[in-house]
Amino acid sequence: MSKFNLRDAKNEDGKKVYELMTPILIKYGLKQIQKEDDAIDTDLDNLEENYFKRDGHFYVLTRDDNTEVIGSVGVYKISDAMCELRKMYLDENFRGLGLGKLLLESAISKAKDLGYKEMELETHTALKEATQLYLKYGFAKTDVGKNHQLCSRCDQCLTLRLD
Repeated sequence: MSKFNLRDAKNEDGKKVYELMTPILIKYGLKQIQKEDDAIDTDLDNLEENYFKRDGHFYVLTRDDNTEVIGSVGVYKISDAMCELRKMYLDENFRGLGLGKLLLESAISKAKDLGYKEMELETHTALKEATQLYLKYGFAKTDVGKNHQLCSRCDQCLTLRLD
């Protein structure tokens, strides 16, 4: 089995994460940009500014050579008490090896270390494998009220208490 490296992302990884996401979204019939003014992936343009400098974090998973990004996950600050799990993707060629669990557990652990009490995520029902993993880790489906607007490619919200 290949060795893998989970590391803090750098700004130059944003483009690699975008390239990782594209075939995954296409496979599930989802688009990166749903409408002309869509800005749901602009956080990848500057990972350091949008995550690390805002009390968040972003990991990339690479092969042992540290160049090919095969997985990603971000912890994005929503408020002092709540963060959002963002951009959790894993190349389908590396699924079934426990790497999705590694990404999710690392993000949950980092969110706790950063002092967050709750984590939310937005996803699409087409992403069945990911949704099953989230539910297994204790995330619960949340009714989306009028105060919460889902991003354009998501149709459900899940939350997890961290304390």
